[in-house]
Amino acid sequence: MHLHTHQAKDMETLGRRRRVAVLAWCNAIAMALALATPVAAVAANHGDTAAKDNVAVVPRIAASAAAAASSVNVTAICMATPYPSACETALSTIAPDAVVALDGSGTHTSISDAIAAVTAPPPPAHHPTASGGGGGGGSRKVIYVKAGRYEESVSITSKQKDVMLLGDGKGKTVISGHRSVAGGYTTYASATVAAMGSGFIAKGLTIVNSAGPGKGQAVALRVGADLSVVYNCGIEAYQDTLYVHSNRQFYAADDISGTVDFIFGNAAAVIQGCEIRARRPGPGQEDTVTAQGRSDPNQNTGISIHRCRITGAPDLGGTPVYLGRPWRRYSRTVVMGTFLDRSIAPAGWLEWSGQFGLSTLYYGEYGNTGPGAGTRRRVTWSGVHTLMSTSDATRFTVANFIVGDAWLPATGVTYTSGL
Repeated sequence: MHLHTHQAKDMETLGRRRRVAVLAWCNAIAMALALATPVAAVAANHGDTAAKDNVAVVPRIAASAAAAASSVNVTAICMATPYPSACETALSTIAPDAVVALDGSGTHTSISDAIAAVTAPPPPAHHPTASGGGGGGGSRKVIYVKAGRYEESVSITSKQKDVMLLGDGKGKTVISGHRSVAGGYTTYASATVAAMGSGFIAKGLTIVNSAGPGKGQAVALRVGADLSVVYNCGIEAYQDTLYVHSNRQFYAADDISGTVDFIFGNAAAVIQGCEIRARRPGPGQEDTVTAQGRSDPNQNTGISIHRCRITGAPDLGGTPVYLGRPWRRYSRTVVMGTFLDRSIAPAGWLEWSGQFGLSTLYYGEYGNTGPGAGTRRRVTWSGVHTLMSTSDATRFTVANFIVGDAWLPATGVTYTSGL
């Protein structure tokens, strides 16, 4: 069985239903309210190039965020209104900060070049090329990536904040890479897209690592950006597809697919309304949806899968799918209000190595449905909670787990605040 080893990982490292109404955002736009400034908070420095297993402390913040008045903002329009028609209208009337197009019809042909350009320090005020703010308005740097397949590895460093990648839709705008551990990269460095700068947003694109099931760890998307949103995107790979590295993260209406540990890391991440699909693994491998990496009981981190669908891909065959296994001793994952198809193994959860973490992990299930949701034959480890109480489940909602009501409205993304 092809498993992560601790050594390899050490090397790399609604309650109340609340939906952000389109009309409210249109009114906000009409009143010239721009995106709120991300709440000031500093996370532990994990580095942008070195693989580390540092304590992934998630900042705790007050329940409010300061809003800044500005011009009409293309980010707010594209996140808050129906996609893609309203977004196309916005882009036709308000120029983003950069446009990437393979045919040369934009400002750049490379996403990496566009990121470098929009995040470059502004020239001095007296410099001849100095001008007003970027097309995105406020501090948000909006990069519109036109339809096409972009074969490149994209890195947004911790210093490159408030970057938004806006595509033409899942399967239309595709960013593809093929780095893998078998190809000589660390898991950390294998990511096709790596986003570490706070305030990162991605919408309407697909991110792929095409290394294949026989190449070991090969990340499609790594996120360590605080207050990050990935919305209406496809995230595709095999082993280690989505690396939720650190800080507060929100995923909505995404398609996430993989095989071994394909959602892993030590962020405080809520994955809501997503299609999570287990693919056919390589020989001797077992499919595990999550491998959460909480190493200290005081860390306010974990993976919350809420109102999603977890299913097997058409080619899965009889391969059993497990909801997760403990990468670290205090691994924490909950699955709530989610449809589980018959591919889910009756045991539900899988060991990492013998008895490691089985009494200290926290794995919870609440209000799930479907043929794989029955808990009668689940593992009986002391850390597994197959009948979470409503009060326990509420701890892992958007409102409580990532304090989302304080910052998600400013992004315009539709979300459910409570259970």
